[in-house]
Amino acid sequence: MVEVGTTNKTKFSDYEKAISADTAMIVKAHRSNFDIVGFTEEVSVRDLASLAHQRGLAFLYDIGSGLIRKPKNLHLEKEPDVESAIAAGADLVAFSGTNCSAAPRRGLSWAKKNISQRYARRP
Repeated sequence: MVEVGTTNKTKFSDYEKAISADTAMIVKAHRSNFDIVGFTEEVSVRDLASLAHQRGLAFLYDIGSGLIRKPKNLHLEKEPDVESAIAAGADLVAFSGTNCSAAPRRGLSWAKKNISQRYARRP
């Protein structure tokens, strides 16, 4: 795993420079439960998915929350959701099963069939 960019400022070119022959996947994790304000920059899900696909890589977006889709009439415009992540090109989406079902702690994921087959464990 290679860390890309800095805490408050990460550019598209930072991801491009970090890709090597050993790279299998690009990962973006949403900042859950806090904001960084001021001098900030981050790369969109759509742009990272496009970069990954151009380079023959998978793209994983960890949205942090358990928001499957954005409900109407709630102020969640800035919160990522599974449906939007898929629409933006993510191959895999990791999210909280605890938050979306009020169940015991668990993580959930969604993956395109070809991606899940590529990364499946083999005996």
